[in-house]
Amino acid sequence: MVRPIFSQALVIAARDIPPAPPERLAAVQAAQAATTRFRADLAAQAGGMYDRAQVAEFLSVTPAAVDKQRQRRQILGVPYGTEMRYPAAQFKDDEIIKGLKKVLEALRDMNYRIFFHGRLADRII
Repeated sequence: MVRPIFSQALVIAARDIPPAPPERLAAVQAAQAATTRFRADLAAQAGGMYDRAQVAEFLSVTPAAVDKQRQRRQILGVPYGTEMRYPAAQFKDDEIIKGLKKVLEALRDMNYRIFFHGRLADRII
């Protein structure tokens, strides 16, 4: 009986993979640190990042409603580590800035993530 290749790969455990040599480990750690700095810089340019609970609280909706708004492209949510975060620049006075939905709908076919810097968003919208 011939097994598919992917089923054989599932048998390999992490403990079976030899550790990276020290020179590679240093490069991986440097790349991770650079990614962390880059993510922090983008978050700062976006006026900070809110988590789902914070957005739900100031919009007076449930966290599930925040997810639905993101899925419907009414607000922008971006992967941030292991969770979804919401750039602060898309909110003003605890409300979604006017016209954001139109911008997000216009960008729906683009296959990349965007961050709105407050001043840029004011010019676009």
